[in-house]
Parts: sequence; structure tokens; C-alpha cells
Amino acid sequence: MAFCTSWPAGATTPEPSGLKGQQVGQPFPSGVAGGAIQSVGGLRWQLLWGGRQWDIPAEHQRHVHFVVYTGRQRVQCEGFNKQATNGNFYGTCYPVANGPQHVCRVTTSGAVTPIFQYPTGSNGLSPANGILTQGPDGFLYGVAVGGPGGTGFQVIFQLSTSGSFTELYQSNGCTPKTGCSRVMQASDGNLWIANPPGESVYSITTSGGLLQTVSFSSQPNAYAHPQLLIQASSGILYGTTGEPNPAYDDVGSVFSLDAGLPPPQ
Repeated sequence: MAFCTSWPAGATTPEPSGLKGQQVGQPFPSGVAGGAIQSVGGLRWQLLWGGRQWDIPAEHQRHVHFVVYTGRQRVQCEGFNKQATNGNFYGTCYPVANGPQHVCRVTTSGAVTPIFQYPTGSNGLSPANGILTQGPDGFLYGVAVGGPGGTGFQVIFQLSTSGSFTELYQSNGCTPKTGCSRVMQASDGNLWIANPPGESVYSITTSGGLLQTVSFSSQPNAYAHPQLLIQASSGILYGTTGEPNPAYDDVGSVFSLDAGLPPPQ
């Protein structure tokens, strides 16, 4: 997951680290110090940066996690996912340096609009991992954390593309060592969550009702923390286990979960 920072208009912008590709495009209009990710013919992605376009290598194209835009808006951003069905990007941002965390909408031309502010104070929340997933129903789904030190509990939430926030379900807390939950909407219309600290995969309805839980607690420790879920064309869920921080040097595994789900449409 990349992190990006805008610069004042006219500032010198560095080349994007890890994304050094061939310069392929024309300069930006005068005064634009950043840029945005764009699709090129639906086949590849480019990063517009510092008045130039850079091809993004294939190994970075599966998850587009960053958007860069005009320095005049002075917004820091992180955790931006692939393009939503309305053509925009959504992710965690800081409209004010070191200020409250928001979800921002960013267009491919670089316009930034904060649409939701995470609550602060004693009942505050912060993004667990900055990852938002858009379901087939058009809503964005993600995980926030709260409680002492941001490790007390996790919240599965639904967010409309206009910024309407709904808390759906709470689970146990998470830490950088265990990793935090990730959520996806599967072909049955329900949300499936990989919950590494809870050593489980569980599903809930889009209104927050718990449906079922698959426990991994009988597995050896390294294999007991599911981190990621995807759904194959067959309807079967696949995922990985382990600990997300490579500093802990733990092994993991790849698993499949046949919950009788229909193939995605």
C-alpha cells in the first residue's frame, strides 16, 4: 500500500518510488504539481506525476493503492483501492496535515472531495488498514478500529459513495502483529470477513446479522490467522493465512472455503 503526499503548486515532485516506468505522455497544464492514476484503453494503468506520465509495471497493477493530485489542495492520502464503478477512487486521506482521517473521493483528473470523517474523541474510530472494497451493490465496505490505542475492537462498516456511514458489526480488536480484518461482498450478497485475531472467517448480512463462522483455531499458530479472501469464478473462496508483518518471519498457507456460494455474475 503506497502513501502519497501533495506538494505546493510549482514545487519539484520526485519520481514515484517503485514505479519507475517509461515516460509516455504529455506535460500537465501549467501549475499542476501532481496527478492521478488513469486507465489506458482498459488494459493498463499510468501514473500522472510531476507533469509526466509513467507506466505502472504489471506487478503493481493488481491493486492500485494510490492517487496523486494537485498540490494546491495539500491533502495526504493512503490506502486507495482500484477504480470504483462510477470511475472515481476512494480511500483514506488527511485533508489537514496530522488532522482527522477521512475517506476521500478522487477523480481521475485529480479533484479531491472528503466525503466522510472518522469520528474522534472517546468514541473515535480510525481505518484499520485503509482498504475499501466496493461490493456488487455499489456500496463501499471497510474495517475501522476503536477503543484504547485503537486495538480494542473492530467495526465492519458500509459507506455509500456520497459518504453515508453505517456501522454493521463489531468484533474483537487487532494489532499490527495479528493484522486486522478485511471484508468482501461475495456472490450471495453477504459480507465475508477474514478475521486474523479471531482466527476465523465469518459472514454477515449487509444489515449486520451474523450468519456463520468458520474457525481456524485448531490449526498451528502460523496457519490460524486468515488475512485475505477472494472469490473464484466457481464461487469458492480462497485466502491466505499468516501474519502480515514480515518482520515476524512467520510462514503461512493458502486455503479454500467451499460455502456453496454461486458463481459471481
